[in-house]
Order: sequence, then structure tokens, then C-alpha cells
Amino acid sequence: MNNPDIILIVLDALRKDYSILLKNMLDKLGFISYENVISPASWTTPSHASMFLGMYPLYHGVHETKTKKLKNVRLSKRRDILIQSILSNMGYQTFLFTANPLITPRFGFVGFDYVYEGISLGRYPIRSKDEIEFLKEFKRKFNIKSHFT
Repeated sequence: MNNPDIILIVLDALRKDYSILLKNMLDKLGFISYENVISPASWTTPSHASMFLGMYPLYHGVHETKTKKLKNVRLSKRRDILIQSILSNMGYQTFLFTANPLITPRFGFVGFDYVYEGISLGRYPIRSKDEIEFLKEFKRKFNIKSHFT
């Protein structure tokens, strides 16, 4: 496959002073970052649904209503047009690495070849020995050169 690698990094609720450090690192790695962006929603699930579908919450329906609250807000319509499904059909391998419980298959974020749900507590990650071994094996299997575990 001659298509370029695509990496979408989403940092939900990241303070700007912390993002400058990350931006500098990603710039050195050749990543493209955007500074003038507007979120289509004020919270995680509908914002991510918009990124993965390319639609506003009004059109994809992933938002709260008077009767549908947080635990019932799920991505369920038009899974065939999710970016991960489109990329998979183009021959890409797709991966979801998330520490956010709202961005998981349970909330409709499906169609990835590999899913890793990490656990975090604030800015202090909590990983079991099994999770660390999984990440090491994953990096070995896909020949990922990184000091991050």
C-alpha cells in the first residue's frame, strides 16, 4: 500500500500551556497540528463522533436530550461511514488507543482492527504488568520504535 500513515491524536480537555510541549515534540517528528479549531460540541462523546464521522451532532445524533443522558449517548448510526471503517476498506490497519471510557466500543466506537483501553487517573497512568507486556508485544509486532510504554 502506498498510502501515507495517518495518526489522529486527540487530547480531550488539554490545557494550552501543556499542549505547547507536546506540539514541539510532534513538530520535530513531522506531524501536522492545527491551532485554530472549534469543537462541534462541549463534551467528549459528540465531539469525537463528529471527528470520526465528519458530521455535526445534529446530523449524527450523538448528543444528550431531555430523555437521553450521558450513559445512553452512543454512536450507533452509520457505522459504515466512520473514518476507521473507510480506512480499513482502503487497506489500512486501524488502532484505537484510549484511556477515556466514553471513547470505547461500548459507546459505539467500533470498526477498529485493534483496540486498547488503558486506565488513567488524572495525569498518573495506571498500567498493570499485563498491560505493559501487551504494549511491549504490540510495539514489537508492529516494529514501533518508541520509548513510550
